[in-house]
Formats: sequence, C-alpha cells, structure tokens
Amino acid sequence: MTSARTVVIGNAVHQLHPVAGQGFNLGLRDVMQLAEMIIKQHQTNQDIGAGDFLTAYADARQKDHDRTIGFTNNVVRIFSNDWLALAAARNIGLAMLDHIPAAKTWLARQAMGLAGRLPRLL
Repeated sequence: MTSARTVVIGNAVHQLHPVAGQGFNLGLRDVMQLAEMIIKQHQTNQDIGAGDFLTAYADARQKDHDRTIGFTNNVVRIFSNDWLALAAARNIGLAMLDHIPAAKTWLARQAMGLAGRLPRLL
C-alpha cells in the first residue's frame, strides 16, 4: 500500500470482487483517512512522506480492507452457490431481513462500510 514516499489507494491496491461497488466505497474511505492524517501531519510540521507516517496510514486502513474483502468474498460465495441447503438458508435469511429492521440496518451499514471507526472527514 506504501513504498518510498508513495501511497497507492483505491482499486490499484484492492483485490476484491466488484459486487455492490465495495471497491469504490473502500477507495473513498482510503482517501478520507489519508486526507485526515495528512492534515494532522501538516499541522505538526511533520513530513507527509515519512516512512513511519506512511506505515501508520497503511496500518490504519488494513482492518477496513480485510473486513471489506472478506464481506465481498462471502457475498459472492453465498449468492453463486447452487447447493440446495445453502440456497434455502439464504432465501430464509433474506426474508427475515424484511421482518427484523435492526438486522437489515446492521447489514446495510456493513455493506456501506459504515461500521467501526470512520475518518472525521467522512
């Protein structure tokens, strides 16, 4: 994600299925986190290309990357599987979401990447 005073963001660094535009959403969160950290670094007159700064940025983004990549991989697995038992469980789960608003809201927040800590600029 970082190398020699350079940060790679967005689809250039993410390796995930394009389901539900999650790569785009993840890229936006990458940009917001980087902007927030650059502002702080600049306010303290620190080098925005310093290795420790770039490593801190990469570390700060890793959990969101892992969570989003795992989520998209699981969605693809669940919805591309024709195994009858899984298809039945999937259909029951989707039907239950219509009757449990809190679960539907939780899932939507996960899908939008709004779970957990968000950059202040976001």
